[in-house]
Amino acid sequence: MIISTIASHSSLQILLGAKDEGFRTRLYVKPERRAFYASTRLTDELVVTEDMSAILKDDGIVIPHGSFVAYLGLERIEKAKARFFGNKRFLKWETTFELQDKALDEAGIPRVRVIEPDEVEPEKLYFVRIEGPRGGSGHFIAKGSELEERLAGLSEPPRIEEFIPGVYLYVHFFHSPILGRLELLGVDERVVIADGNARWPVKPLPYTIAGNVGVALRESLLPRLYDYGLAFVGSYEKARTARNHRPLRSPLCLRR
Repeated sequence: MIISTIASHSSLQILLGAKDEGFRTRLYVKPERRAFYASTRLTDELVVTEDMSAILKDDGIVIPHGSFVAYLGLERIEKAKARFFGNKRFLKWETTFELQDKALDEAGIPRVRVIEPDEVEPEKLYFVRIEGPRGGSGHFIAKGSELEERLAGLSEPPRIEEFIPGVYLYVHFFHSPILGRLELLGVDERVVIADGNARWPVKPLPYTIAGNVGVALRESLLPRLYDYGLAFVGSYEKARTARNHRPLRSPLCLRR
């Protein structure tokens, strides 16, 4: 058996995990990235191509990650005959705010408040996000008095959210219907280019993600986060049963 994925996002973790479990690996990589990925020695087969859709005809087990929708498009993924690990319909959830909000609301998990344009107050801070998996690209923080000018230059519909200061954590889970359990695997914090404003507060920097830092979270917080994970899985299972969809058997991440 061979594990296949696209050279981007979290492919190095996928390849390392596959190797640790004794699987052979195959990686689809663009020509300009070949040298780096070849140097890692984590892949048995390196498929160098400009067309990442070649993976949709792969004969191994395809492990998707956050760049799949951006590279391939959701419709092509859902129609693909390749064998995907997990439920590929679940990828749709990371592409639309509506599905994300509905999932969190049905699970009873608190989420950030969405602000309508007529609710904006001049002196308050707001976080503006663009829909879809984009690694934070296009997101920004601005005062209400700046929003009209900043929003006018956007080519895609934005979403205005209440700005909540604090630590932004990403909690990683794995749900196995075979073993009947949910595992909390770890927590990380995103490093974004805008963090540089603390050192150079002259011009607002973009919110594009530059990396991740592992977090050893206070143990007293872990049970609550685990309960959120259980609630999310329970909500998904209830919804998918009503729609006759496949069960959730894959990693998932909640942002807190």
